[in-house]
Amino acid sequence: EVRRIDVIVRVERDHALMASLYKERLRDAIFPQARALIEQALAAKMHVAIISSTYRFMVEPFAQDLGVKDYFGCELEVDAGVCTGSLRGPIYHQQHKATRVHQLAEERRISLAHSYAFGDSTNDQPMLEAVGRPVAVNPSGALRKVARARGWRVEAWSR
Repeated sequence: EVRRIDVIVRVERDHALMASLYKERLRDAIFPQARALIEQALAAKMHVAIISSTYRFMVEPFAQDLGVKDYFGCELEVDAGVCTGSLRGPIYHQQHKATRVHQLAEERRISLAHSYAFGDSTNDQPMLEAVGRPVAVNPSGALRKVARARGWRVEAWSR
């Protein structure tokens, strides 16, 4: 006899777990260079957004802690407070990241030619190509090659 075990993913529980994990472990994983850069940009009244291919509820504590109001990630479909296992909307991966950057620029009347984007993998390449000031941070080997070939800034951040 095969027993079926149903796992129910509750939204409130997941948000609370993520908030706790962020406070206990992940907050200290933010590069000091990233934190300082975001603080400077916000102080200068620059628009800052986080666009991630991970779940939005996982991006949320980072954004809140950093003071970033616009943050994007995969949205889970929820029915009566329970995640269905399906996604709503786009996965911000590759071209979808660039599309969101273009939408934000249009919505907020931001010049992409004068905008920065930061990324570490080829998943970020279309987003980096969308702006005038791309920065590869601790890039993967493939992104490092692209960045060097295109003359993009490459930075090594550490804790």
